[in-house]
Amino acid sequence: MPSPIDFYFDFTSPYGYLASTQIDALAAKHG
Repeated sequence: MPSPIDFYFDFTSPYGYLASTQIDALAAKHG
């Protein structure tokens, strides 16, 4: 069983939205 990914979304970060759109693909790629 793969370990969970902790993802912390920060509304003040300009990269927060971009990261949130890629987190599912990253999790699928790395198991």
